[in-house]
Amino acid sequence: MNLGSVLRRTPAPVLGTVGALRYRSPGLYGDNRVYGRFIVLGHQRTGSTLVTSSLRRNPGVWCFSEVFNPGPIQFFTPGLSNDSRLLKAYRVRDPVGFLERFIFRGYQPRIRAVGFKLFADHMRLPHMEPLVATLAADEGLRCIHVSRANHLRALLSLKLAKSTATWAAKDGGHAADVRVTIEPDELIAFSAKRRADEAVLRESFPGAPLCEVEYQELTRNLPDVLTKLQHFLGVEPVPIEPPLRKQTTGSLTARIVNHDALRAHFEGTEYAGWFDD
Repeated sequence: MNLGSVLRRTPAPVLGTVGALRYRSPGLYGDNRVYGRFIVLGHQRTGSTLVTSSLRRNPGVWCFSEVFNPGPIQFFTPGLSNDSRLLKAYRVRDPVGFLERFIFRGYQPRIRAVGFKLFADHMRLPHMEPLVATLAADEGLRCIHVSRANHLRALLSLKLAKSTATWAAKDGGHAADVRVTIEPDELIAFSAKRRADEAVLRESFPGAPLCEVEYQELTRNLPDVLTKLQHFLGVEPVPIEPPLRKQTTGSLTARIVNHDALRAHFEGTEYAGWFDD
């Protein structure tokens, strides 16, 4: 009998118990349950990784990444495995139990706020309905929504990240000679989905306090945004040196192969403003 078959046959509570015994983070986990709970709502290429990785630099905050991404569990935390088949199986079988055992659980006394990233695509997975309902009913939950109004820039950044297989940068962005092609229908479809996703994120947790962060705020005034977010989470603000750098640099003309034709196609439409560099 292979491991997949064993995991399917094992009751979810047993998977959770075994997983909790095997995967622990002693430097982080503890008995303290008096802390704020939050989620960072967003989409790819909106600056959500910059927000979560920066908040982790406050000693009173722990922020996981995309722990409900259907691929690897993005704990990025000592003692917790991103690739454990056992934890992946448990996460699908009992996402609420997974949340309680590994995310919103007991922590060391220094931790005053705990959160994770959640995207609309994660929320639409069939097994995620109980988790979304649980979060929506959590009266202590706070939400940070990171968005990017310029969908052309967001799509460009996404395509560059896919073409280079580089999703975050500490020492610099994409090479200057990396360019992509964007077709008109591709931009229209991307924008339509992004707007639908943003509506889902804003409407799913109506009772939770919401802090909106737009991408341009992050690029123009990051220190003030991070201070605002720390106040929003109820933790003592500290100066934070961002661990990541912007990846997509350079003008749209330099990055989009068919820039001139694309701009001409959308002249006079609601999309035209996105081409102003």
